[in-house]
Amino acid sequence: MFYIFFKTTDVVHLGYFEKGDTIASEYYIKSCLKPHICEINKQRPKTGTQNFKFLHNNAQPHVTKTVTNCFNQSGITIIRHPSYSLDLAPSDYWLFDLIKKNLDDTDVEGQKTRITKLLQSISKEEYKKMFDKWLERMQLCIDNDGHYFENLIKQN
Repeated sequence: MFYIFFKTTDVVHLGYFEKGDTIASEYYIKSCLKPHICEINKQRPKTGTQNFKFLHNNAQPHVTKTVTNCFNQSGITIIRHPSYSLDLAPSDYWLFDLIKKNLDDTDVEGQKTRITKLLQSISKEEYKKMFDKWLERMQLCIDNDGHYFENLIKQN
């Protein structure tokens, strides 16, 4: 299983969990968030995590007090994600489908290489387009009082 942190232009941090890893909040902080925060600070040497906004889903390791405290200590604002709203998660409506279309039956190491190359090959314009779609989806969610709206989206 892999994890990816991306922004409106590209990948910020990409990593892989080993088979058998248990992803509790402490593991999430140590293996995912801390490296991600370090990468943000490298990419934004003047501002670091100041005014940085972060969206992640409501998976159990993401919503614990220790994870929230990690974000607060880093000055990162968490964008709340509505429960059970896969139609608002860019990874669910865009990224995972893209990856699945480009996978084959090679071994795990081969898949890691293919996924890494694929993510690095996505243009800045494609990331921007995905975030624009995210904003459209959020507006549809608001317009439909939080109800399911996937059937209302125009296919491009």
